[in-house]
Amino acid sequence: MNIVTYLIMGLVLTSFGLPMMAQSETRKSEIIGAVGEQADDALFSVHQAVNALADGWVNKTFEEKQALELATSYRGSAELVDGLVKGKSEDVKRTSGLLVKQATALEAWIKIGDEALAETYRKLKEQADAAMAGGAEMGPEMGATVAQGETIELKIVKSVAPGGKEGDLGTMTVTRKSKELPLEVKWAYADGGSDQGLCVPFPNSGEMAVFYGEGVKSVHIFKIDGKNITGCWASVEGNPKIRSIRLTQADNVNDYDIVGVEGGKFSVMAFKGGMASVTWKFKGGLEVSGIGVWKGDYLAAIDVEPKAKAGVLLYSMAPDGKTATCRWIMNDVSGVGEETLEVTAMSPNFLTGGGSPTVTATAGNVRDEVRQIAEQLRENLGNAVQYRPSTSQINAISATLNDAELLRAYVEEVYTQIPSTGPAAKPGQNEILVEGPDLKDLPGGYTQKIKHFRPGTDIYRFKYVAPGQDIGMSYDGLIKVKDQWIFIPKAWRAFK
Repeated sequence: MNIVTYLIMGLVLTSFGLPMMAQSETRKSEIIGAVGEQADDALFSVHQAVNALADGWVNKTFEEKQALELATSYRGSAELVDGLVKGKSEDVKRTSGLLVKQATALEAWIKIGDEALAETYRKLKEQADAAMAGGAEMGPEMGATVAQGETIELKIVKSVAPGGKEGDLGTMTVTRKSKELPLEVKWAYADGGSDQGLCVPFPNSGEMAVFYGEGVKSVHIFKIDGKNITGCWASVEGNPKIRSIRLTQADNVNDYDIVGVEGGKFSVMAFKGGMASVTWKFKGGLEVSGIGVWKGDYLAAIDVEPKAKAGVLLYSMAPDGKTATCRWIMNDVSGVGEETLEVTAMSPNFLTGGGSPTVTATAGNVRDEVRQIAEQLRENLGNAVQYRPSTSQINAISATLNDAELLRAYVEEVYTQIPSTGPAAKPGQNEILVEGPDLKDLPGGYTQKIKHFRPGTDIYRFKYVAPGQDIGMSYDGLIKVKDQWIFIPKAWRAFK
């Protein structure tokens, strides 16, 4: 582990309640100083640590004394990093200055507890987040550096290979270098061997499709919801940008029509135990085939050359983010392998930080996106769980920290009431109407409680109606936060 990774892990692990090694100020100076020319990475790690501490403070993860000690430590780290970026671009120096202000404001807020200081912190956080994200305030080089810090490390604690033999133990590291590109995966086995591949995650979930080996052309992850499939995929060659896809069931139960300009058909033959064979037939006559592995509603698949030595894996993170399971198969090998893994380290918001578009949209049309989400929920309202908001997303739409606390508690309650199965629409309600974001188009509760939402928060409602009707099953509370959709049914009720 290099010194930058060590620094990142040492600072960030506190956000997950893991013990951080005690470090004197002198030792911390040595660590950050050792980064030298890689000060950008140190800048990122301290920023992540400050954000994680603030989230933990809001969620009462830390006692006041512990939180204040960490805040003071992080403010000192930010000041040290600020000294390292001298000579770098104006954007980087400006970002470093913002981080010092953000860390100082957090320390003051925790120490004094004043709401005005909380608002000051949040404004500085927004500015620092925007700069660290590689926006207008920063150049593309720094944006790429930021992305390099989003990593999850897992330990393979149990492995069974296809056929029932004992599999390889070791570690697995997944790194996001860009929100638009597939994630890089590396395995290091206990016997000294290694593998590498690419990962495509399913948005707003802990499901990831991964491949390794040779002869693979593309990797895909699908969520099958009755007659509809949504998914993401990436080409291994050429332009590897992650793209979204939507399919609808054709006449044959195993065939699906590819929606959009590409067109064509996708066929999947699922076998007992989790194996699957897949075929794509595109307009123009191109036909490719591959293998897949499925579990529950999710399918991971690859387009792979016949006889090539390659495999596809479907990873499923546990809800608490501490463990994961994996089901995998190899090309031209019978049987399914399984793994149990423990998360040893994970960057904040790794699972929701990007890497996949939310849904397929036509020219970025928001109303089309709402309709597509409604289609996903039509046959099974339980699918709404993939749009459950994170703490940071709740904070992003709340006017004050108190509002965020109320909304977070409401989300906890409402998601225990959403049925895990069952259709959102009634029979015959085959059309979808989209309303909002004008308040006059939404339930009156939003007009009364809009002061509790941050200005600029657009809220949408969708209805399932019979043809020619405007009354039907109605659902409100769809909100887009930084290109990710969240769903808080009747969100205004949080402030009753």
